Amino acid sequence: MKLSISAIIEELREAAQEDADLIDPAVMSMTDSLEWEAADLIEELVAVLEKVAAGDPASAQLVRDALDPKKRVMSGLVRLAKSGQPSIDN
Repeated sequence: MKLSISAIIEELREAAQEDADLIDPAVMSMTDSLEWEAADLIEELVAVLEKVAAGDPASAQLVRDALDPKKRVMSGLVRLAKSGQPSIDN
C-alpha cells in the first residue's frame, strides 16, 4: 500500500523532529534538516500542481518558481520566520 502525500509529509516531519531532538542545534548542518526540506518541497509542488490542474493562468510561472532553487530558499526563509522555529546554520 502506498502512503498518501499528506501521510508522507507527516512521516518526514516526524522523522525530522525525532532527529532534531537528538542533535545539538549548535552543530546542526543542512543535511540534518533533509526531512524538513523534503516535506516542504513536496508541499510546494503539490500546491503548484493543484493550481496547474485548476487551470491557473499563472501556473507556468508557479512551476518556474517551484523549480528555481533561489526562490525556494527565499520562500523557505519566509516560512521559517513565520513558524518561529530556530534557523540552521551551515
